[in-house]
Amino acid sequence: MIQDDIIVYLKTAHPDRFGAIGPETSLLGDGRLDSMAILDLVQKIEALYDLALPDEELSEGNFLTVRAVVAMVKKLKPES
Repeated sequence: MIQDDIIVYLKTAHPDRFGAIGPETSLLGDGRLDSMAILDLVQKIEALYDLALPDEELSEGNFLTVRAVVAMVKKLKPES
């Protein structure tokens, strides 16, 4: 499940920033994900789901919460 993959990745890659995380946890608030961490997340998504995220999808709105990231992935790869 996409949501679980994203949560596990964030908790593993950034344990100091994501102790408790759910679908509505802010990813950008409180300095949780900086620009480099977002790029890492994009690379992880592209690798996990065999995607190339188009530039127009790299907007702040698609990375506000786990739910927003999941919606973006489902839009780009509906069979996931």
